[in-house]
Amino acid sequence: MDKNNLLNINLILSYLPPETDSVTADLGCGNFGHLVFPLAKLVGRRGLVYAVDVQKSCLEEIDHKIKVENWSQVKTVWSDLEVLNATAIPAGSLDSALIVTTLNQADDKVAMISEARRLLKKGGRLVLVDWKQDSDYILSVSGKGLDAKEMENLFLSIGFTKLDEFIPGDYYFGLVFIKK
Repeated sequence: MDKNNLLNINLILSYLPPETDSVTADLGCGNFGHLVFPLAKLVGRRGLVYAVDVQKSCLEEIDHKIKVENWSQVKTVWSDLEVLNATAIPAGSLDSALIVTTLNQADDKVAMISEARRLLKKGGRLVLVDWKQDSDYILSVSGKGLDAKEMENLFLSIGFTKLDEFIPGDYYFGLVFIKK
């Protein structure tokens, strides 16, 4: 079973600002750009999407698709999101960002959230989607689900305000935050 087929991508994207010229990022984009290219459609040719990952092989795949399909509004960025100030995106430049099934892999969640916050504009929106802690499916895959309430409290402590919560799929939780 492929976890990416279990997510409602349109629902996730509906929580982002609707402006077609916005600047956004998929922080921890992974292989294939499952959210990167839908984001590129959302922001249009005048917008900008950063595809950020620590695995260069993921970015190489996305770079290939960018060239083949002429996605001029998508830029790949290699970064360890767990290192504050390491991501080569200007601070305070993002209108929005996604962290989808990435935070559960972080050893230093505070650093990753802090780096995301640094990149967002004041009032910028962050959508977090991750595996539910008690999901039988994730337990069988890696055993690294997260507690949504703990993540909410962590984001609040780092300078975010909660805007909404949603269920993007049977095995996931979704939280929407605004940078204070």
